[in-house]
Amino acid sequence: MSSAPAPTRPSLLSWRPRVTARARLTLVFTSMLLGCGLLMMGALYAVMKYVPTYAITSAITPGTFQQGDGHMTQLEPPATSAPASPGSGSNGNVVVRSVHDLLAVLLESSGAILAVVVLVGGLISWVVAGRLLRPVHEITVAARRAAEGSLDHRVGLTGPRDEFSELSDTFDSMLARLERSFSEYERFAANASHELKTPLATTQALLSLAADSPDSTDTRLLIAQLQETTARSVDTVTALLELAEAAHGELQREEVDLGKLVAESTLALSSEARTHGVYIENDCPLGYVVEVNRILFARLVDNVLTNAVRHNIDGGRVAVELIRQDDLVRLIIVNTGVHLGSEELEKITEPFYRGAGRVRVPGRVRGNGLGLALACNIARAHGAQLEVRANPDGGLILELALPMVAPSAPLALARAHDLVEK
Repeated sequence: MSSAPAPTRPSLLSWRPRVTARARLTLVFTSMLLGCGLLMMGALYAVMKYVPTYAITSAITPGTFQQGDGHMTQLEPPATSAPASPGSGSNGNVVVRSVHDLLAVLLESSGAILAVVVLVGGLISWVVAGRLLRPVHEITVAARRAAEGSLDHRVGLTGPRDEFSELSDTFDSMLARLERSFSEYERFAANASHELKTPLATTQALLSLAADSPDSTDTRLLIAQLQETTARSVDTVTALLELAEAAHGELQREEVDLGKLVAESTLALSSEARTHGVYIENDCPLGYVVEVNRILFARLVDNVLTNAVRHNIDGGRVAVELIRQDDLVRLIIVNTGVHLGSEELEKITEPFYRGAGRVRVPGRVRGNGLGLALACNIARAHGAQLEVRANPDGGLILELALPMVAPSAPLALARAHDLVEK
């Protein structure tokens, strides 16, 4: 068996020093300042050299006479064989004797001033770059903590509204959504494990009981109980698969008459509604055509109507209505029931959430807590949002808006045929 190759160490020639963004910004700002200063100094030197016409005379002019010992003596003019460099006078001032001296003083003083300006500018650039990049450092710290699994940290950048504050707010919103999603997924995994473990444990208990006392076991009762727990497991797994398909699957859409879809679901639930004394009021005329995936959207309508019937009160009511608003068709389902608080309302669309808990209610069909969660995922897959609100009289109000399309010829003929049969 060949061993894994040892990691190669970077050679000295390929090594490059790590230059931080703050150092690069400081270098850029300082280089720009130095470049501008050099251009200004060169331009000033060129202007002072070629533009003015100088008339500089020496402090002692030729032909000047000085009186002494009773007679006048003429002073010799200063030597002009070589340009004299600027010197210092008796009081420390710089003495300029020629144009060359003037330009030399200008060049030296400009260079000294430029050096001081570049030094101070580099220091200021370092401080300013640090302040500019401080939000990036805060976001980096938050990202590093999020990578380690801590999603509760927020940048919380304060100050003027600029690009960095927008980035900070966006990052905080992303962390909040991630934290909420991870919490939901953790609860989903725990609930899914519980839902799948319960029927398996029941099956194991039934089989163990039958194995301990095979003579006293009622085979028909055992088979019926095993079929019930197996069907519950199959329903849960099917709902989980549909939940994943609705969230990530590709949708094949077709034109569907929403009124006809609601009528079919209402008819299928009529027997269960009569059993619980729930009255279903259907005000959904034909002709409201939407472009959806027929199978998934039929499941959405079935789930919300089933939820409205099963989580109702004896003698309650379910009202289903279709309303056209501009180019949209709104499906509104209002059902009576118990009053829900804000906490329950926030969790009611989460997978496996049951308002009445996990205990079976006598006379009621026990659901798996995936109905509304699956309906919300199907709505999102169609680019819509299933709004869930509390009914002031108790129960829920569910509303879904979809763009309405003109029916194609085959669908229009089928709808006309249904009207003739009625």
